[in-house]
Amino acid sequence: MSEPKPTLEYKSPDLGHSHKKLTGGDLSLIMGVTGFALLMLVFFIPSVICVALPLSQIFGVIAIIRGVVSLVRRQRGRASAIVGMTLGTICAAMLITGFLYVGYSGMRRVADARRMATQGEIFNLCDAIERFRSDVGRYPASAEGLQALVIQPPGVSGWKQYLQEVPTDKWGRPYRYEFPSPKDPRTFEITSAGEDGVFGTADDLNGVSR
Repeated sequence: MSEPKPTLEYKSPDLGHSHKKLTGGDLSLIMGVTGFALLMLVFFIPSVICVALPLSQIFGVIAIIRGVVSLVRRQRGRASAIVGMTLGTICAAMLITGFLYVGYSGMRRVADARRMATQGEIFNLCDAIERFRSDVGRYPASAEGLQALVIQPPGVSGWKQYLQEVPTDKWGRPYRYEFPSPKDPRTFEITSAGEDGVFGTADDLNGVSR
């Protein structure tokens, strides 16, 4: 009898164990680097800010979460987790800083617009008082105030209505009218207390006779 021929068996390599499995720290590092790279891209190419900045924050938050989980579970790759969390924190901090800057800039623009509008209104009030003087022959007294531009004071001839109502400044506070002015008895002075609402401080807005 002939001997049986030996058979050759082929075993496919186990590819599932040929690569190192990524740890939570590795994922945190990858997310952090990606988020930081997108953040840097915004600085060099500002036109991509609408896409790159939100993605940067998303990757940054994921990096922080993955890093924290990795450290809590004491997984391998603690150094990678710490680096990833650091980069993710930078991304998040930049977003918070950006929001604070935009908010502050917006508040300052509103304040500046109010100051400009109030100063323009003071100019209009000064013009109305000058027309009062031209018609009546004198400036309104401090006791009469700006109301003299709306309602005819007793015993005054030649008066016309110069305003429909007495306005307030753009912070909703009344103007202070003084005649004679404390600075010059020949002139009047109209003052807005400004943003802080306190007369005699640096942000006061003034108008005097021309």
